[in-house]
Amino acid sequence: MAPSERLAILGTLLLGACVSKGSDSGSTEVETFACEIGFAAEDGSYVTAQDGDSAELILGFQGFLFVELRARAEAGAPINVQVRSSMEIDGEDPFDGSQPDVDLTEQADGQLVTENISVFFPSSDVGRYEGQSARVVLLLEDERHQCATERTLSLIDDDPCIHTGSDPICPDSTETTGTTGTGTNTGGGSNTGTGSNTGTGSNTGTGTGSAP
Repeated sequence: MAPSERLAILGTLLLGACVSKGSDSGSTEVETFACEIGFAAEDGSYVTAQDGDSAELILGFQGFLFVELRARAEAGAPINVQVRSSMEIDGEDPFDGSQPDVDLTEQADGQLVTENISVFFPSSDVGRYEGQSARVVLLLEDERHQCATERTLSLIDDDPCIHTGSDPICPDSTETTGTTGTGTNTGGGSNTGTGSNTGTGSNTGTGTGSAP
């Protein structure tokens, strides 16, 4: 199925249309439930996404570029779903993906929150997408239940790290830039000595001079 067709289907779902599965003689109506797109906060809690919110572009260690989202569903929704995604960016062909076996965990209020949902881009060129506005549609479904939700998010690149799936690889924040040292004139003549600071050591520059 072409991405544009998938977007059309998901758009229909967002209007609350019912979809039936199976043959004409024994079709099963799929029940819809309410859900929304969000993010994981630094402490792991769920944060609802609003139109215009920023979504961080993440570069994986294998060169894959993606954003990480979550979804929250109403109480009574299934606890394991397949998530299908579509993204539409101005000037780009729409693209889609899927993530099977996504678990939902019940919260204190009875609502359910998914684990992280990764939406991958067709290119790893961060600059191609940074600053762009992206329409994201998520479809959560199992054999008998279905929910679709969308948000328009702003793609940003504020994270300098490469994410490996465990500990991210980040630039060394302790690295410093050395400065040029100057020598000490001990003879009254011209100072010809120079030294360099390597970033963590002391200035070791020395100079020589000739007495008058």
